[in-house]
Amino acid sequence: MGKSTMIGEKFRYRDVVKAFYEKDALVLEVVKYTAHKLGELISNLSYIFNYRQFFVGGRIKALGQQYLDWVLEGLDPKIKDISIKFTTLGDENIIYGAIHVGVTNAFGVVAKK
Repeated sequence: MGKSTMIGEKFRYRDVVKAFYEKDALVLEVVKYTAHKLGELISNLSYIFNYRQFFVGGRIKALGQQYLDWVLEGLDPKIKDISIKFTTLGDENIIYGAIHVGVTNAFGVVAKK
């Protein structure tokens, strides 16, 4: 519960996304902070392992390009030629899971008859 957000005690990720796109000040502040921290982490990984390409996955992709822009802001300014993009790897897992549940339930009902 924040000073300017309408997110209650029990909330889901979709509530955060909705508040983000409604420009809720507290949610924007927290998301920007975490994006900057990710940028710092990417900077450290780049220095240690000399990586130049990074992919961000998971539900955070729902926040779009603004999130990636904030990640880039968090990078050490001395680091050049870093690519940070969202990955689509794993996006189909939710669909596969839904199909599995549907098929399992359908055959479970048929098997009992």
